[in-house]
Amino acid sequence: MNGTIKEVVGRAWDLSTVADRYAAFKERYSRVLEWLSKAPSMRSAEAFALRLCMMHDLRRIRIMDPQLPSSLLPKGWKGVKALELARQIYQALLPLSEHYITEFMNGPNPSMPDAEKSFYERFGGLSSA
Repeated sequence: MNGTIKEVVGRAWDLSTVADRYAAFKERYSRVLEWLSKAPSMRSAEAFALRLCMMHDLRRIRIMDPQLPSSLLPKGWKGVKALELARQIYQALLPLSEHYITEFMNGPNPSMPDAEKSFYERFGGLSSA
């Protein structure tokens, strides 16, 4: 292998496509965060559906992302801001969407265990619902 480690990384992974997808995610979901910041009234099922859609969109990008150390990524890596946006939206949707899960998806067994610590470590840290 010839070249610097960054050059090798650039040949091994298509980081520009991943960056473009993160940018599109950020553009799309920035509008969602703006809408959420206006404190819309929302049913728990709607919060759950929005959370589910956002996570599905994010995971489609994360599958392609080699999740390299920041020192090997291009300057201004778009994944950082996209993940922060996802964390903010997830946090905003957490109380209502968790209510939907515990109240409507739990079936006849109303006792659902508390979330593990790792749940709240998502996106670098969430507050409890």
